[in-house]
Amino acid sequence: MNSIFSYFVTFLVLQTVISENVRDNGNNTANEFHEENEGSRALSRRKRFVIFPDGSSLQLVFCCQTMALIPIGDIFLFGSTLGLAWNLPNDPTIFTNLKEYERPLRKNDVVKTINYLDEDGHLIAKVPYKKRIIVNPAFAKRSIEDDETLSFKEKLKLKIDRKKMHERHLKSDYLKAHLDKNSIEFHRSNRIDLYEKIEKLLSATGRDGRQCVLYRLCEAAKRPTSQGTFLQEFFRAVFTLPKGEDIQYDDLKAYDTAHVETDDCSVRYPGCEDLHESISI
Repeated sequence: MNSIFSYFVTFLVLQTVISENVRDNGNNTANEFHEENEGSRALSRRKRFVIFPDGSSLQLVFCCQTMALIPIGDIFLFGSTLGLAWNLPNDPTIFTNLKEYERPLRKNDVVKTINYLDEDGHLIAKVPYKKRIIVNPAFAKRSIEDDETLSFKEKLKLKIDRKKMHERHLKSDYLKAHLDKNSIEFHRSNRIDLYEKIEKLLSATGRDGRQCVLYRLCEAAKRPTSQGTFLQEFFRAVFTLPKGEDIQYDDLKAYDTAHVETDDCSVRYPGCEDLHESISI
């Protein structure tokens, strides 16, 4: 009985050893086959890229909050925030832009040639192109003549002649009659659109919007004898309407009629003398 059991165990051991040898030989043969054919084998799987939905971005936000107590408005916290954002790729072609044949033309790219194509998209000619050098204004020649005899410290001590500065402001060429036709029409159309919106805004506050706009146009037509306050100069700039072609719409022709130099603006358009005070409040 013992001899039979020993034969049986020996048979199992031999079978196990033989099967392992066969498996090792098969693996070695497969490895040798792969090593021999690895150089000629090409991967057929397409490249895969990580893309995100359109409009995705990576945001980095720094928040700094300081405890404070301000009785006005019951404000007890003060915070400052700094945020940075980067657009995430949403188009796989962005990874192939470095390839010369697939790189699209961008604003800051260096282009050495201009390609001319026919209607069918075939290349006709290549013309050399050299990008124009942009000079930094800080290093360019100044349009104002500089006194080279003065040192840097002496230039810092020079005082600004405010009287001449204001005289140059009054003699400025902005919105004058000698502007080209397109510039004048551009200013006029934008001003008229603004005046219509101001009329609606003033009417919503209970005032006569049309009357107050015409009053400000009349006041802006006066030639100031001195430099006004910030609010006065602001109103003068906004309600200065350059002369140009006649307005097509009759209801808007009153703007040109009101913008005439006269001394009786408050008589022609009463009820809006305190307009700048109510707006400033």
